[in-house]
Amino acid sequence: PLNNMVMRIGAEPTDSSHISITSSTSRESGEADYIIFKQYGREQVPPPTLEDNLYIEVDLKANNKAQIDVILDAANGDVIRAWGNGRLRIINDRNGMTMKGRYEIEKGNYNYSFQSFIRKGFDLTGDGNNYIEWAGGDPMDANMNIDAIYTAKNVRFSDLNGSDNRLSLGKSTSSYKGDINVVAMLRGKLSKPGINFRLDLPDGSSIKNDPSASFIIDGINNNQDKSELLKQVTYLIVFNQFAPYGEGRANRNPTADLAVNTMSELLSREMGKILSNVLYQITGDRSLQVDFSTSVYNSTDLNTGNVSATSGYDRTSVTFKIGKSLANNRIILNVGSDFDFSVRSSATN
Repeated sequence: PLNNMVMRIGAEPTDSSHISITSSTSRESGEADYIIFKQYGREQVPPPTLEDNLYIEVDLKANNKAQIDVILDAANGDVIRAWGNGRLRIINDRNGMTMKGRYEIEKGNYNYSFQSFIRKGFDLTGDGNNYIEWAGGDPMDANMNIDAIYTAKNVRFSDLNGSDNRLSLGKSTSSYKGDINVVAMLRGKLSKPGINFRLDLPDGSSIKNDPSASFIIDGINNNQDKSELLKQVTYLIVFNQFAPYGEGRANRNPTADLAVNTMSELLSREMGKILSNVLYQITGDRSLQVDFSTSVYNSTDLNTGNVSATSGYDRTSVTFKIGKSLANNRIILNVGSDFDFSVRSSATN
């Protein structure tokens, strides 16, 4: 009968497809409590009707043309965007929706929101260990196993030395200025994932096999109460630098750093968009992009500055690169450099 229809669909993306999964606790689906409806008169009871039943069963062979968005917090913009492959069985009927299957993630990103106004992008690795799996049928009862990486640029190990210099840094480690990976490990239920962190040196780092650097990284990662790890992760994500090991920030004002460098980040991001648009106007090639970023800092971290005010800034770091994407964004070629130079403290305060 027409009021009891069954549809069985076998599907495979042949072009860009999009699936969004919203957490049931997301504020996006909440009701506005400031809107009040008044009722006048009595409600009319509609006559009874036969309830229609539409049973839909979809056997989805997901490939890397399908994008899956997992919205962890719509209000703050915390979203996992993933491309990969897998097989999903989705059923929708009068009892609701059920979903079974496993989605292997090949690539993606996780937009992490810190205090709702600083947004950092984490990259999802396609190492075969990243997946989302629906076993019980409830779309929100999926299990996730995801490692996402944020790379803090131009980090100095010397920042770990506090007022008491309790760390014994090797020569190569103390002079190191390079990238540090912050790995966010999302585990557990999709509706309420647990997030842990660890620090790592990227492959190809000049101190990847340095015993002093390995000892420090392992000590932070294996800190029993995790307070040292969480402190270092926060500083790397927000301030793009290490905090003094084992103590609070003594020689600087974190609020001042945050305000100055957040503004620098916003302005340099807009400058990058403008320069990319100018480059497109000249070449007509959208695959060319400009990466322009800047930040300021206090050279007392390097024990070479002469700044009397703890909130003063006398050095700036600038990155300028031109990138071109090749092979449908599978290869990105960057040409450019980082520049680090001294500026007058009175001009940057």
